[in-house]
Amino acid sequence: MSGYPHSRLVLWLTLSPRTYLLFGSFCFSMFVFVWFFVPETKGMSLEAMDSLFGITNDDPKSLTLEEEVKEKEKEKDAPHARQAEVA
Repeated sequence: MSGYPHSRLVLWLTLSPRTYLLFGSFCFSMFVFVWFFVPETKGMSLEAMDSLFGITNDDPKSLTLEEEVKEKEKEKDAPHARQAEVA
């Protein structure tokens, strides 16, 4: 069971209509925060978002997407290749 209905009831009984003013002020402050401090990422590639947020890929073992797909294809074809070698 969620704690929200219980907390809303407790706040309503103790603060009455000021409860919704409190919740509304939190919502408004989060709106202002998101509007000014969270960058827009619509239409951006993942690489552009990585550079926007300062994420670097320094791991030499990490694969690009194409390399990862090729590795998975090799793993799929591996049992078939072994069967052909046995026959």
